[in-house]
Amino acid sequence: SCTICDLSLGGAKIEANHTVPVGESLWIALGKVRVFATVQWVRGKQIGVKFEEKLPKALVLSLRGEAVDPKALEDAEA
Repeated sequence: SCTICDLSLGGAKIEANHTVPVGESLWIALGKVRVFATVQWVRGKQIGVKFEEKLPKALVLSLRGEAVDPKALEDAEA
């Protein structure tokens, strides 16, 4: 498990209790959505990942706690 510290359409900064080497590929669960990512950098417990495909804006806004159109979120999670 990990904590997402920063989230964008193309990647995330994650804090984890275990190390992951740069270049490692992994799956990340973001609510109902799973995304494939590659580790770009590691600084102590923080890990920067780049998503294989950009996330839908509605999903990112929702995960950040911002208001989104329910239909747009439903489409993003599909």
